[in-house]
This record gives sequence, structure tokens and C-alpha cells, in this order.
Amino acid sequence: MSKRFDRNTGAKLRPDLSIKLTIIDRLRKTDPVVSSSAQKRGPLGPLWESICLNLDWVLNSRLALNKPDEMYGELAKSMYVYGVRDLAGSRFDSPREYSRLRTEITELITLFEPRLTEVSVDKPDRPRVGTLRFRINALVLVDPEPERASFNIEADSGSGEYDVEAVD
Repeated sequence: MSKRFDRNTGAKLRPDLSIKLTIIDRLRKTDPVVSSSAQKRGPLGPLWESICLNLDWVLNSRLALNKPDEMYGELAKSMYVYGVRDLAGSRFDSPREYSRLRTEITELITLFEPRLTEVSVDKPDRPRVGTLRFRINALVLVDPEPERASFNIEADSGSGEYDVEAVD
């Protein structure tokens, strides 16, 4: 089988690839309009949109309670720990705080987005004043072979809200 490429985007054509979305994605799908970013990805576009939406949900949810004690091992893998701690009062310029949040985001993504593996959360080269920025690199588990993916995450220091965007 020869590998063919789209003339416009240079993306590898994969006519044999069919993506089955999660039940939640299929139930909430009411609008047939697909974003231009998703269209560039071909048959993987709806999957990327779904992953971005799930990342957005987990990062914009606030952890209401402290993390459970280690003696409650299964609780640490449950919805009890869904969300990010409140960033109010956090110092974005502190390397220690940045590292701690990076570790927390990596753990959250690993736990609550099972379609991603080999997750790494990196600090971008040029952070903007008043924002906290990360780049997520991961492997998306799709058949017949996994695909590399990157997502930009930006947190507003005032509101604490995260914005998630797939990188083309």
C-alpha cells in the first residue's frame, strides 16, 4: 500500500482510518459544523476536538478539597481529585510553583484523558506577563498507529481560567 499525501496540507491520507468517539462525544454532538482546525486533521479532527474539550473541562474544574491521604489509594484515582487547585494567590513567576503545577497537570491528564499517553508538560520559551503557559506533548492512542499531538495551555492570572488549543 503506497502512502499518499493531501496536496493542500501535506497530511498523510488514511482512508482506512475510522474514529469512534466516546459515548459522551456522540451524545453531545448536535452541530454538524466542524472547526477549520479539525478539518485540517481529516478523519482525526473530531478526535482532536474531543480531546481539547476534555482537557478544557478538567483544567477549568476546581479541586474542592485537598488530595486524599496515601492510605486511601483508590480515592486518589477517582473523581474526587478531578480538577486543578485554585490558583488564586499563586505566584506564576516562582519556579517551584510552576514545577508543582506542571506535575499536577501531567498527573491529571494521565488520569482523566486515557487517550493520551507519554504525556509531558513543558514550559514555553517565551511566557507572557500575567499568564501561565504550558505546552502538552503526548501520543494519541489511535489505530492503526498512534499519532503525536501537542496542545497549548494558557491560564489567565486574573480569572484562573485555562484555554486549551491543539497545535497544528
